[in-house]
Amino acid sequence: MQIVPGIWSGHWGKDHHKLYPAVSELFLYSDLDYYLPARYLEQTVLAARDAESASYTAVKFSGSAHVAHLRKHKDEYRRHVRQFTDARTEKDDNKDEKEKTF
Repeated sequence: MQIVPGIWSGHWGKDHHKLYPAVSELFLYSDLDYYLPARYLEQTVLAARDAESASYTAVKFSGSAHVAHLRKHKDEYRRHVRQFTDARTEKDDNKDEKEKTF
């Protein structure tokens, strides 16, 4: 619901879960984000994914501004990103192993 240089950027990933249903998403957000309010993300973006049982992970940080979560919550941010990427990598590795087995 925010305007960034005259263009609302809220729709950029709106249908990602529909266009790429096999791709899990990671949402890192905060209760103090001015450009993407937590309430909007939770009630609109995440609710749509819940309704369609889409695969995603959401992490809500406290007290960090837009795109400032790494700076304010360094260890926690890194841990969540690693967990997400490790889980996806393991899935892909297991899939690759199954495809190679005859």
